[in-house]
Amino acid sequence: MNTPTPDTLPPHSPAAEQGVLGCCLLDPKSGVDEALVHLVSRREAHLAFYDLRHQIIFKVLLEMQEARRAIDVITLAETLKDRGELAQVGGAEYLGQLQDQVPSAAMLPEYAGIVAAKWKLRKMIGALAKAQLTLDGSREEKGKSVTAEALIEQIGADVLDALDDSATTARQAQRLGSYFPKIIERMDRFCQGKKVMLGLSTGFNYLDNYTCGLKGGEYLVIAARPGQGKTSIVMQIAEHVAVTLKEPVAMFSMEMSGESLAERTLFSFSGVNYQHYRNGFLSNDDIRKLTIGMEKLNKAPIYIDDESCMNIQRLAVEARKLKRQKGIKLVCIDYLQLMPATPGRENDMRARELADISMGLKRLAKELDLPVVVLAQMNRSIESDEAKGRKPVLSDLRDCGQIEADADVVGFLYPPKLKREEDQWAETGDMPPAFAWLKRHPLPDELRKEMEHQKLFPEWTLANHKKYLRRVNLLIAKQRNGPTGDIALVYQAPLMRFEDAYTPGTEPGEKGEA
Repeated sequence: MNTPTPDTLPPHSPAAEQGVLGCCLLDPKSGVDEALVHLVSRREAHLAFYDLRHQIIFKVLLEMQEARRAIDVITLAETLKDRGELAQVGGAEYLGQLQDQVPSAAMLPEYAGIVAAKWKLRKMIGALAKAQLTLDGSREEKGKSVTAEALIEQIGADVLDALDDSATTARQAQRLGSYFPKIIERMDRFCQGKKVMLGLSTGFNYLDNYTCGLKGGEYLVIAARPGQGKTSIVMQIAEHVAVTLKEPVAMFSMEMSGESLAERTLFSFSGVNYQHYRNGFLSNDDIRKLTIGMEKLNKAPIYIDDESCMNIQRLAVEARKLKRQKGIKLVCIDYLQLMPATPGRENDMRARELADISMGLKRLAKELDLPVVVLAQMNRSIESDEAKGRKPVLSDLRDCGQIEADADVVGFLYPPKLKREEDQWAETGDMPPAFAWLKRHPLPDELRKEMEHQKLFPEWTLANHKKYLRRVNLLIAKQRNGPTGDIALVYQAPLMRFEDAYTPGTEPGEKGEA
């Protein structure tokens, strides 16, 4: 039998481990804390060391520091002796050697970085070995099998756990004043009277005014009942970021296929009636618009992943890859309640599963420093007779209360209460101010021709506008760093496209909102 050599052992660096311990003994006041910055969590920091002797020594150093005891070679040796572990680590002589062989405590970050990197590799090797054992075990157990997809999910989960536990570039706490230079620079732009976008523009004027843009690290939720235009608004935001701002966007769609999303986006962007296409009535002008739109969208850096069973771990892996390879600046997800449970949590209550997914999305936004816009369903209770006419509230988010806690911004798409204004229009025949937004939209050619054929004056009426245009409010119900309130939008049903209901200075006094 061959004797194991350093090359056949798991990745480790005896010299770096000795260097970390030696630096801790040279500078006991700050050495242990400095080592923790570069190693894993305090609870498992000793496991970053491969040598069992070094694990014992560092664990005792941590305990002595927490007990606020003085640390040097003598006190460390006495503590180990009292625990019956001094001989096991090589005696007091070995402790002295650790301190003597280190030239300076200033080398601690370098040594600790090497130790943490080796620990990360060992964790990854362990994850792969665990997957192999699972596969071998499934072959031996009659009637049981492990799918390739399940195995990939397990490997991904274990490797991501290794990355999270043993990051070699751990962030350190920053002094409050270190953030002031960027704040002062931003204040200067505000003071010059300029509209300041702190993040990506959405393409909607009033939404940008409320949020100052989609900012890195933010987790935003847009919720609605089916048929209110959730997918349309998030694809329109993605389109604006990719086409107008020329920034790459990732779209994860669990509900619609990539082809369907591309088709809808093409017609919406080109301004062509989608129903004409479905009914086979495209005109030459429509085809011209679609050709121009296709040419522009073909250059747009929108990356669609339409995997229908993508859980949070798989999504995180794909988002990291797109950030690294394509430089994405925005992540959009359609929609939250369709995401499956994390492997191993399939039998949990759905609310618990969604809570894990929501917390994972918030962590992903902070890790990648990107805005993550997630669509969600609202509870059916909002449509009950008792709830009709009221504005949505955070508790209307379906299945899980954790979503509202994690999200930085929560918006609800809902139809405003305009019954009083509609009755007034029907009674007087005059368009109320709440419907003044209709004047910004020309009548479709087909409607104009139909009214002229019936010898009617071609204009918007209470009866004909609902087929083409629909008022929708986007209620910002929660925002950590900004105001809340209603944003008036118009949904153009034939184009599957939203726009601001009003331009600045044209809003009616009451806006017709509930």
